[in-house]
This record gives sequence, structure tokens and C-alpha cells, in this order.
Amino acid sequence: WWKAISYHYVRRTRQVTRYRNGDAYTTTQVYHERVNTHVAEAEFDYGNCGAKDISKHLQGLEGFPITRLRFTKCFSFANVESENSYLTQRARFFTENEGLDDYMEAREGMHLKNVDFKEYMIGFSNPSHPPWYASHSAFWVAAAFTLSWPLRVLTEYRTACVHYHVEKLFGVDFVPVTPSEERPYCRHIPRVNTIDSTELEWHIRSNQ
Repeated sequence: WWKAISYHYVRRTRQVTRYRNGDAYTTTQVYHERVNTHVAEAEFDYGNCGAKDISKHLQGLEGFPITRLRFTKCFSFANVESENSYLTQRARFFTENEGLDDYMEAREGMHLKNVDFKEYMIGFSNPSHPPWYASHSAFWVAAAFTLSWPLRVLTEYRTACVHYHVEKLFGVDFVPVTPSEERPYCRHIPRVNTIDSTELEWHIRSNQ
């Protein structure tokens, strides 16, 4: 998605009460206030490109009763055609909204449709019967006997920490896929949702 905010600054004054040697006096303070005049939003139309999820599958977590997960998201392009389509739509959007006011703030990122995305989660292998050391009663009993630190060590030892990368691939319709090909060769250009505009352009030019 892309977002453009047009704005300008307005010079305003206000009365401020100050104190000197215990006496109050009023002065005029000059400040500048930002005023947003126009907000526009758009997102990448990938209808003619196609998309699929290429996130990795989690394995080897069966032996851990608790799993601490951190989610990040990004997207890639399978071919130059889909990348050019993205860059063209992005450039057109910001060009159309440029010059509407003195300044323009540009934002961009990635969101998953119909998904309540949470960056951090904790999962249990058996939610109806969590491990005994994860209960509140076990913690308070251990704290009463000043044994909370061994309980924390045990919990950390029995907890798996996973950084899961959600990745979407655009442009699958441009690449012919045969049944014998599990995954065709493609040149990936990652787009991370937290990257700013300057770094994004640098990555694009570096991958050409």
C-alpha cells in the first residue's frame, strides 16, 4: 500500500504564563502548526500478475509445549514484468499527489487482506492442557519459596523461539510452471514492510 499526505505549516501565536522570582507574567509565543490538507491511499493492483504464498513450513516444534513466535512480512517478484508493474503504479500514485500543497509525506508498507496481523504470539501444543510450569499457581508457589528464577530457566528451556517470515510472490502468471518444476527460477527482489522510501529505491537499483 501507499499513502500520500499533503500538508503545510501555519504560523500561530499563543499566550503563555511564566514565572520569575515568584511573579507571574504573560508572554506571546510563536509556533508553527502542521495542517494536513489532503490524504490519498492506494495499493498494488496485482490482478494481472497473480500471487501466491511462498512462506516456509514450520517443522520440529512437536517437542516443545510452548512456542514463542515473531512474525514479519515481505513480498517478492517472480519476474521483471511484475516488478515494472509495481514500480509504474507506485510512481503514478505519488506523481498524481505531488504538488497539491507545500509538502508531501510519503508512506508505504504491506498489509495482509482479511488478516488480523500480530507481530508477536505465543502458542501451546495443547491449549486445553498447558504445561504445569506455565500456570499462575506454579509461579506464585515458586515465588513464595524464592524459586522463581529456576522456574523461568525451565520455561525458557522448554520454549521454542521462532521468527516466521510471511512472504508473498507476485508475478506467478508471467512465469510458465510445468508439473515437473517444483519452483521455477526467478530473481527475487524483497520488499520489507518496514523499509523507507530511500532504502527501497536503493535496493531496487542494486538488484537491477
